[in-house]
Amino acid sequence: MDILSLGESVFLQFSHYDNFLDAVFIIDKTGSIFYGNESGARLIGVSLRRLLKIDNFFNEVTFEGGLETLFTTSTYLETNFTTRKGLKGRTLVLIESEIFKHNQEDVELWKVVLREVGLEKNLQKKYRSELAQKESTIKDLKQAKKELELYSKNLEEMVAKRTSELNYKNSFLNAMVNSIGQALFVFDAEGVCLPTYTHICENFFGAEFTDKKVWELLSGNCVKDFDLEFWAKGLFKEMIPFIDLVNLGPKSLTTKDFRFVELEYFQMFCEDGQMVGVVVVGTDCTETVVAMKDLDVKKRQADKISKIIQGKQMFVELVDEVRFTMDDLINIFNSDKCLNLNVVSMKLIKIHSLKGGVSLFSMVQVENALNSLENVITDFLNSDSRKREEDRAKVKSVSMAVGTVLQQEVEDCTQMLGPNFLSDKNFVSISYRELDKIKDQLPESSQVEFKEKYLKRPVYSFFVNYDKFVFEHARERGFEVSPIEFIGCDMLVEVNRFDRFFSSLINLFRNIIAHGLESPQERQHFGKSVQNRIKVECRMDLQDNLVLSVEDDGRGISVEDVKRQLKWFTTEELLNLTESEVLASIFSPGVTTHVSQTLLAGRGLGLSAIKQVVEFVGGKVEVYSRVNEYCRFVFCLPVK
Repeated sequence: MDILSLGESVFLQFSHYDNFLDAVFIIDKTGSIFYGNESGARLIGVSLRRLLKIDNFFNEVTFEGGLETLFTTSTYLETNFTTRKGLKGRTLVLIESEIFKHNQEDVELWKVVLREVGLEKNLQKKYRSELAQKESTIKDLKQAKKELELYSKNLEEMVAKRTSELNYKNSFLNAMVNSIGQALFVFDAEGVCLPTYTHICENFFGAEFTDKKVWELLSGNCVKDFDLEFWAKGLFKEMIPFIDLVNLGPKSLTTKDFRFVELEYFQMFCEDGQMVGVVVVGTDCTETVVAMKDLDVKKRQADKISKIIQGKQMFVELVDEVRFTMDDLINIFNSDKCLNLNVVSMKLIKIHSLKGGVSLFSMVQVENALNSLENVITDFLNSDSRKREEDRAKVKSVSMAVGTVLQQEVEDCTQMLGPNFLSDKNFVSISYRELDKIKDQLPESSQVEFKEKYLKRPVYSFFVNYDKFVFEHARERGFEVSPIEFIGCDMLVEVNRFDRFFSSLINLFRNIIAHGLESPQERQHFGKSVQNRIKVECRMDLQDNLVLSVEDDGRGISVEDVKRQLKWFTTEELLNLTESEVLASIFSPGVTTHVSQTLLAGRGLGLSAIKQVVEFVGGKVEVYSRVNEYCRFVFCLPVK
């Protein structure tokens, strides 16, 4: 007889025992195992594959009284067992003969079923415990029934007494509720406001309050196009859980006298458990909201001052740069000469960079004023000759307004930090350009030391406040971001040569926030850590060029999205563009993949401003990107 073939046939024949909780073995009289399920393997203490290789079942499990006794019965017999690995227990054993057909021959095999009785005993113990508990409950119910019968005998007297007590309590509660200063009212399944409400509701919603629809009272406090009637009626249908649907409704309202009221909603049920109303609770939080806004203003002011103190030199240079640019812009637009539109376009790019600079110091008013100036200059460039004179006057007016707002910001700072903050008496204020002239007048032997000591700054000093800037704007958009990683940025560079370049880099970081950073959900989908990472690395190459790279591990740049912005190319020309050529085109003015214009992005000017400065110092910039992986900007700038 082919034992191997027989084993395979038996295993398939009895595979319906695979999921049995009882241990099942198919053996012959000699103890060879032809089948065993997972429970059997676990009992013996081996894997299922190892189980089928065991030579003799009788060596693995021994029974009290020997196995011969068991082979004489076909009913369950309870006995003790011990496995070769030392497991002991008590089990019910069933051994039955099975006739198995193999190659036209009858083969007698034996089915051995082992059921541990410990589990059944535990279940019996649990059942007895639950039964005792139920009997105790029945006893309590009988006692409660007796008390209820006794209570029913005096029901009329008790009802009268209870009614009197409830009337008193209702009066008391009504007085209490009306004294707490909260608006409480109820609306039904049709949205009708019921006549039960607190007096303050009339102050919030007017005297004509009852019988109105709830959506009439709360209209104007929802997002645009929100169907308030559908929401109110949907609360009663419970197709969506109440707690989920109620969160979609208005959470606050502003009254006619400009009070800020927070709203909460609670279900009201009748005796049969059916929802019959929604209780609306309105709490006047005006004082809290005003206090929070005031605290937020003070917090932002403190944060601004902290940034200015940390980056004092950069702040002073930025203020001077904004003032100079506004004066220059006013002079250009005051001139009787015909305006050079290319010069105006360059000024527009400059203003965009300045807007990024002031945002580093949280000068919101100045940032908004510069944004307005961008708008009027853009209108001027796009207007026809008939309207251009009118737009020209707007540019001058807004330019002067920027100067006024900037001056107010500076005065606010001097009030907080003292009149000598921007011109400390212990120091003489002198620009790097003037220092450079002084250097040229020194002996040649002293120029190198003077230059290293006074005309150079470490690269990281140009990135003061960048961490806070990125963190704040990322948080506003729901992103998480790690602190910026700086590598090799303690390298000293000449300020006069690179200050314009580093000032323009704020546009790149604004671009990263607007286009590159990903939400926590997006990053988890792509297997990334929740926090976005930004890395700035600096080094010198073999040709003595300063090489600076700025990289983020976010969305990357979609070549197809950029192509859709290149309106000046024909379809055939776009097809012939290489990926590097498409990526290089993002430095062209007006190219942006942002769907709407914001303070951070949408004009397509930021990267063109950077390229303009890079080309001015004789450098070059390259972009490397992979969608959903990274985007890296590499700047190569000659030191001399």
